[in-house]
Amino acid sequence: DTLQKISPRLNDCESLLYYTAQLVRDIQVDLRPPGLDELGLVAALNEHARQVAGRIGVKVTVSGTEPAPRLPPATAITLFRIVQEALNNISKHAQATEITIALEASPNAVVLTIADNGRGFDAAARPAQPTRSLGMVSMRERAESIGGRLRVESTPGKGTRVIVEVP
Repeated sequence: DTLQKISPRLNDCESLLYYTAQLVRDIQVDLRPPGLDELGLVAALNEHARQVAGRIGVKVTVSGTEPAPRLPPATAITLFRIVQEALNNISKHAQATEITIALEASPNAVVLTIADNGRGFDAAARPAQPTRSLGMVSMRERAESIGGRLRVESTPGKGTRVIVEVP
């Protein structure tokens, strides 16, 4: 009789534990994508782009080749985080239908560009609204933490480009 009474609660607990474990795994992958160390930044960006495209229903294209030699792990994860934040901003604000992510490497620098065809904004007016641009502040601070520089180009109705240059 007791088992019949508690069985539904035990099943609920088991489901909750399974869901929580899955959530923890998903967060771990978001924090440190497995492909980043194994396959490199471009492969990790391709996988993340595929997931984002499926989730928000936009076309996301990644181009570029893995820098040789590979980027230091701290640089690679920081650039990955900047892409995550940029895609998050695009999904929330841009109303874009297409996003491109490009990684270009030269002997002296790596340039990461995230561009969308969304509604854009007045980039000149944005610094006057710091509380609305925490994502931008975060991306800029991340770029600076690895010796890089972040630039945002945007025009209302013409989309946005986030460009990160890292020596």
